[in-house]
This record gives sequence, C-alpha cells and structure tokens, in this order.
Amino acid sequence: MKVLVVTPSYPRYRGDYHGSFIQSYCREVSKFVELSVLAPRSRTLTDYPEEFRVLRFPYLPLRSMEYVAEQTLKGAPYPVVACLPAYLTSAYLNLLRRSKDLIHLHIAIPLGLPVIYGARAKPVLITCHGSDLTYPIEKSFLRPFCKKILRKASRVITVSHFLKKYLMDYGVDSVVIPIGVDVNRFSPGNKPQSTLKIGVLGRLVPEKRVEDTIKSIKLIDHQIDYQLHIAGDGPELTKLMKLSEKYKIKSIFHGRVKYPGLFLKNCNIFILSSVREGLSMSLQEAMASGCIPIAVNNFGCDELISHGENGYLFNPGRKRELANYVIKAAENPRLGERARRTILEHFDIEKNSLRYIQEYKKILE
Repeated sequence: MKVLVVTPSYPRYRGDYHGSFIQSYCREVSKFVELSVLAPRSRTLTDYPEEFRVLRFPYLPLRSMEYVAEQTLKGAPYPVVACLPAYLTSAYLNLLRRSKDLIHLHIAIPLGLPVIYGARAKPVLITCHGSDLTYPIEKSFLRPFCKKILRKASRVITVSHFLKKYLMDYGVDSVVIPIGVDVNRFSPGNKPQSTLKIGVLGRLVPEKRVEDTIKSIKLIDHQIDYQLHIAGDGPELTKLMKLSEKYKIKSIFHGRVKYPGLFLKNCNIFILSSVREGLSMSLQEAMASGCIPIAVNNFGCDELISHGENGYLFNPGRKRELANYVIKAAENPRLGERARRTILEHFDIEKNSLRYIQEYKKILE
C-alpha cells in the first residue's frame, strides 16, 4: 500500500516543534505501509534523514523567499498570503507526479484544493485538526472552499468530538480518531519536590490567553512556592514579559524550545488557558509527561480531562477559579500519574496509528 501524506506543516529541522505531531504519526504508520510525505519547502529548512521519503515542493525561485510554511496562515502578513497561488500550483503539480494508492491530507486548508483535484481518482482521506474548521468561521469566504474539499474526500477523520460538531454543520460525516502522543518521547521524570514548577507551552498569540494564567498566578503569589515556566514564541511575547514583570511573577520565559519532552518532564503542573483548540497536542504531551493538567472546560479539553480525577477544568476567563485549581493541584500530586494513564489508555500514538491503518484498508476496499 503506497500512502502519500500531504501536510502544510512538517518539521523543518531537527527539534522543530512545528508539525512534530504529524512527523510522529508518519514514523508510526511507515512501519506498516510504504509512506512518503509531501510538504512545502521553507526558508529555514535544513535537511535531515527520515526512514521514508520527504518531498519538499518549492514554490518561489529562491528558498530564502519562502515564508508560507514558517507560520500559520491565520493573521499572516500580505506578502505571505500573496505567495499562495504559486504555493498551491506547485503542490498540485507535484501531486500529479507522485505514485500512490491513497492520499492522506492533514489539515483541510490550504492544501485541500490541489489535493482534491490532483488526486486523479485516487481515494483521499482528510484529517481535520482544528484551525481548518474554526478559521473558516472567522473568514467566511473560506467556508465554501472548505465545504467543497471535505465533501469530495473519500473519508474525513477528526481528532475530537468537539470538532466533529463543526463537520456536522458542513453536512459531512466523520470518524473521531485522535493522532495521539509518543508516550516514550513524552514521559514523566523526577518532578521537582520543593518549588512547584508550573508550565505553559505553545504559540504566544492572543487566543492562547496566557495573560489569564499570569493574572491567576498573581492571585496566589504568596500562597505557594512556585516558578512559572513559559515556553513558546509569538507576537504576545513582549507583552507577556512586561505583564509578568509588572505583577512581579516568578517567571522564566524559555522562548521556542527544541525539546518539549524535556521541558514538560520538569513541570509539576501544566496550564492551558487557550480559547481556540481542536484537541490540544501540548495538553496531551503534558499529561503523558505526568504533569497535572489544568485546562479550559471546552475545545476538546474535556475529552482529555475528567475533572477532579486526572486534572481540573475551569471556565474560560475565570482567573480566580484557575488560581484555586492550581492550589488543589499542588495538594494532589498523584493526579499526574492518572493523567499519564489516560494518555496510555486512549491517546497513545502507536495504538491510534493502527486505527488509521484500518481506515486506509476500508477506503481501498
């Protein structure tokens, strides 16, 4: 079985967190099928070996000019958006040249159109991860394109029941299969015993609401011995650093981390205050690492966390509520073990990749 995975997001260099969950998926699935990957070339690309073929399609004369894969399209500046016609055309032409039995597209937009028209009667499976379903709500002109792409797919899979509701609005039936986490790469370490290390990991953009976490910690600043560790980069970084300084929060900003597993291994608690997720990969990784998760009660987080049993859920924007759960988490360190058990039982990438293989077989039959 020849499977071509098409994705707009794939690690550009060793240790790149961008698209690392798709890379982990491909490494698992390649054990069972003849797999190759088609992803865009990018200005920061540094070649590194994989056990399967990774094809990087160029779309501008010089690699130094190629910025599309350097960020998400949400809020991308005009010069990046202006590259999209060349980007989509190149993807389409490269698809026509590839031998495959089946195409597996991760993230429906923007590569959905060249995939659907470049498939040449080959079956297409699409996995929706979140922004490809939520972003067209904000940018309504994308909705007809997204709807057309999804309806033409042979099968649509989504990573959470939360996202399945969006697909129902498109009139598209779907199967829920989370990608899952590499539980060997993300595993518990010796957690700090004296100072409580509270972790945040992700893109520092407004919808992640990291400022809510900082303001919540301020409410309990004198009640616990803590350090707030914030890993990630983005347009909110300077603002968050100033806010943390203003409130005199004991915080460390790590910037973009190459080894998130090592970062999470050293955290006791993980906080996700984001108001835009499909099924947060960083939350799954934190739980696999034995962190006690505290997350918003929405956006698929409630499919990972059973409140009070393996972590805590709070209502978005409720800073006092979040602060109280930090205190409770500090008093219940065993919840981290239960959080990891949840991932081992239901969100292990090795187990879930076998479910994807079954879907491949069904489509080809």
